[in-house]
Amino acid sequence: MAVGLALAVAVVVGGGALRARGQSGGHQQQAQATGHPEQEVFCAHLSTGQLCTPGTARIPRLDGSKRDPWNEMARRDNEAVAAATRQLLEDAKTTLSPQEFAMVEKWFGHEINEQLNRQVLAAALAGHKP
Repeated sequence: MAVGLALAVAVVVGGGALRARGQSGGHQQQAQATGHPEQEVFCAHLSTGQLCTPGTARIPRLDGSKRDPWNEMARRDNEAVAAATRQLLEDAKTTLSPQEFAMVEKWFGHEINEQLNRQVLAAALAGHKP
């Protein structure tokens, strides 16, 4: 049951990221046009869904009294996401065929975060929910 739920969440996240990959006009162009600097919610060097602590503190302009606690919370969240992803992939090996597993494993690649950033930040700049 837990594996099924985790797999469903991964499908939604991965599907949204893949849809974002097909959209034209990147976030960088929007950022340049609106004067907002390029920012990351999801660090490109981390696994899918892990937060970029500098970016997520900068976007809402957290000051020193909030920045440090936020960074610690985000770090703990990233550890939990990484552990859950490892467990999901470990469990999936016993359920999925090698071809299915290879597809699912790609959902957690680092390049997906760039797509999530475009989708999330473009929506935020436009004033909409992603």
